[in-house]
Amino acid sequence: MFSARGKNYGWTLVGMFAVNYSMVVIAFETLGFLLPGMAEDLDLSLTEQGWLSSSIMFSNLLFEVPSNWFFSRFRPWRSSVVSFAAAALFVGLKGFAPTLLVLFIARIGLGMIYLSTQASRTILLIHWIPSRQVGKANGIMFSILETTIGFGFMLIPAILWIADGDWRKTLYIWAIVSAVGAFVWLLWGRDRPREDLPQLSGTSGETPIRVIWRYREPWILGFGVAGITGARSAFSTFWPTYLDETHGPALVTIGLILGIGGLTKGPMILGVTLTSSIANRTPYLLVACGLLMAATSFGMVLSDSVGLLFLTGIVNGMTMCFIPAMITTIYRLPGIQEREVAVAVAIYFSCLWTGSALGPTFTGIIGDATDLRTGLLIAAFAPLTLSTAGVVLGLTGRRPPGPALATP
Repeated sequence: MFSARGKNYGWTLVGMFAVNYSMVVIAFETLGFLLPGMAEDLDLSLTEQGWLSSSIMFSNLLFEVPSNWFFSRFRPWRSSVVSFAAAALFVGLKGFAPTLLVLFIARIGLGMIYLSTQASRTILLIHWIPSRQVGKANGIMFSILETTIGFGFMLIPAILWIADGDWRKTLYIWAIVSAVGAFVWLLWGRDRPREDLPQLSGTSGETPIRVIWRYREPWILGFGVAGITGARSAFSTFWPTYLDETHGPALVTIGLILGIGGLTKGPMILGVTLTSSIANRTPYLLVACGLLMAATSFGMVLSDSVGLLFLTGIVNGMTMCFIPAMITTIYRLPGIQEREVAVAVAIYFSCLWTGSALGPTFTGIIGDATDLRTGLLIAAFAPLTLSTAGVVLGLTGRRPPGPALATP
């Protein structure tokens, strides 16, 4: 059966995994479209809305490293089948939630399930993709991911409109969509036979946790991405509400602005990945993207023109093209082992979740103390951490690409 699937089967798996993975991300990143209905039904303040948005981020922050260390023990397809199916159940639970407490539980549960897919994603690439093409595979995976999320930002408001503004029905529908995706992954996916697994280079027998103090790059990159995710999570949570209250465009229009911005990420990510002259200059890329994202974030708050909002949304989405170059840097660290990659990526994502957790929390608190506009303007400064990380990475001297992790 394995041989009959063809030599490009690994690339097919990468694409299918990315689509299912993006469905999980859509389930928690599109909360901002559902918050007005949730707030009305459950009488939530801006601070409570911020905590609800951040709850998944705090749980991910606490469990990112131990989760990746634990789940890196398991075969990626088998582990992810369970994860994707469980994610659909938690989305359904969010739709059922009669109280804020149940919403918290469902959202944190969805975050824990999402964490369990992180190690699967890392090991899947190592098992199925030649090491010299890991950068390309990361670019393709994140291109598919961001493109699918872009469609998700347009689909969720459309589903909400079809459901007559009922956020519960919207979540039930998305739970069904996610369950179908998990079922397709169950039918088509496979783990690579053990006898065909690549032989790893370097030493063995040491705990992968040692990567925490062995390499500095994951921490530098993590600091940079924390500001990006802080701003993104703050804007995805509160910007739809802010725009709806101040300028009055329909939520479907707001979804189109965010969705088109998301759709531009895919081609940009793929373009940067395939352009070696850019992809191999990570520090410069980080500096440029951080500055552009901060500028366009200010534009999304200060502009009252729908046309300008579309333009700033598109450019804002394009600035996310740095992600594959960032993560590929970790894969290429000298002498790093398979499970160490999973832990190093987890360090990076722990920093990412720190920003994601703090962004909506502080924006909500500032919004209650002053107004939502002030909170979003302060959040717009956060992407400058990415530019700072680019400068530090360049000044401290980058490690040269390490030896191949594996050569299938």
